[in-house]
Amino acid sequence: MYMLSRTSGRMLRKGIVPSRLTSTSRSGCLSSGGRREYHPIVHSFDHAATWTAEAIASIHNAGLPWYLTIPLVAAGVNFTFRLPMQYYARSLAAKRNQLTPLVNAWAWRHRIQEFAATPGKQVDSHARNLASLRAIRSSRRRLYRSWGVQIWKSFLPLTTMFPFVLASEALRRLSGVSVYMGLVTVGEKASTATSSAASALVDPSLTQGGLLWFTDLTIADPYFGLPLLCTAVLASTSWGSLGIDRIRALVGAGGSQAGTSPMTRGFQRVLLAVPLFPLVVAHLPSAIFVYWLTSFSLTFFNDLILKRIFPMAKARLQPPNMGRTHVRSYLPASPKNLKKKEESA
Repeated sequence: MYMLSRTSGRMLRKGIVPSRLTSTSRSGCLSSGGRREYHPIVHSFDHAATWTAEAIASIHNAGLPWYLTIPLVAAGVNFTFRLPMQYYARSLAAKRNQLTPLVNAWAWRHRIQEFAATPGKQVDSHARNLASLRAIRSSRRRLYRSWGVQIWKSFLPLTTMFPFVLASEALRRLSGVSVYMGLVTVGEKASTATSSAASALVDPSLTQGGLLWFTDLTIADPYFGLPLLCTAVLASTSWGSLGIDRIRALVGAGGSQAGTSPMTRGFQRVLLAVPLFPLVVAHLPSAIFVYWLTSFSLTFFNDLILKRIFPMAKARLQPPNMGRTHVRSYLPASPKNLKKKEESA
């Protein structure tokens, strides 16, 4: 060890740095020029956010005030991405609604088969119901696949989250506010910027670009009006689509969860918590909340319009309640029973 330390000391004094002593653990973080490198996906998102911020700034520089530019950007994203995907999801739901009688018929058949498979035997009702539910879900998946309305297609509208997040990040960069620091002025952010490219995106005109009580769009809403409005609109959209009975079933306050897959129930439980998100990030600039409020409001009106285009007809056949139903055999009656019936008549 002593000889090794002396050899290393001589090499360092002569300016020779062994390859072992070079930093290899941070090779993924620092480039040869000393600049920090990121994952290709993060790098691509960074470029896309920068380009989006420049595009939004160019719309404002054309003569529009910020309180009109931001809603205009939200409307463009809505009509380009969100409305077509909502239309597609609503059409899928309408087709599934037409298949409800067929799905219920198969559910009735599977339940009858489970009861008829063990006539006169003491069978655990919970195990019997689980077997019936597995068969019902399998038949429902088969029917949905045959008509091209699989459940996973309902999650395609989630892809519209990318342009939504991209525009939000672009507005954050234009405001010059960190994700974790809410009340930071444009001047402070520009003076402490880590790169000239990031500071060049900061637009000082946002400090006077608002109206009403949120004139400064670079700081958080001091009265929490915008976050509360976003929460109210989100709640009316997400909770309204579920209904009171469904919400009670999801929170465990009553109601039946039969006929829904675990993936669907998990997604619906996420919808219950989504309206609280604006309150969690209330420290973000008002410019972002103006964009969010416009986007959420347009989504709400999209849903109202699509409900008129694709009205959901009430299902004529309801899922059978086998707990109160006596299952009769389809086999013909025996001659002896027929004779007794004729004599009694």
